[in-house]
Amino acid sequence: FATQGGGGGSRSGFKKPTRLECMMQDYPKSLPPSARVGFSVISNTTAFSPVKTNLADARAKSAKGEPTYSAASGEADVYASACEVLAASGVRLPPPVHAIRDGVGVVDTPRVVIDPSFGPTLAAVRDKLPTPHAVSLAQGSTLVLEGDLTRVRLQALSLDGALVVRVV
Repeated sequence: FATQGGGGGSRSGFKKPTRLECMMQDYPKSLPPSARVGFSVISNTTAFSPVKTNLADARAKSAKGEPTYSAASGEADVYASACEVLAASGVRLPPPVHAIRDGVGVVDTPRVVIDPSFGPTLAAVRDKLPTPHAVSLAQGSTLVLEGDLTRVRLQALSLDGALVVRVV
């Protein structure tokens, strides 16, 4: 179907660009019966975290309890996404807490940034964490893993502060 960008009800005049879309549930119907079809479910934190709202509008949205799609929420979602991967691997993390950053509500987790070379899949990350129960991060901690991490394994860590691992 076509998503119209407006045009006063006219089906031929568009004020904005128009895009052709399809419903994801319709795609398998176009495949032959022998096709293997699957799907993945991932959180909005990982899949959908736009940064498109200015600070004043983000504060107003936050006050109404609406998603803000702001710089503050986008940054928090980057950290939360990395924490989701670590938690799914068995790392001990504190529960997320609600915090206010410059008037914008966010979900606060440890600040974790992991270079993709550490593991592009959950299975690869799990391989890098042979004893995940021996790895824990406290609320308010910051962990940055950057550089070529292909040969790095994290066996034990109890972090209550900040740690930057940079491999050059």
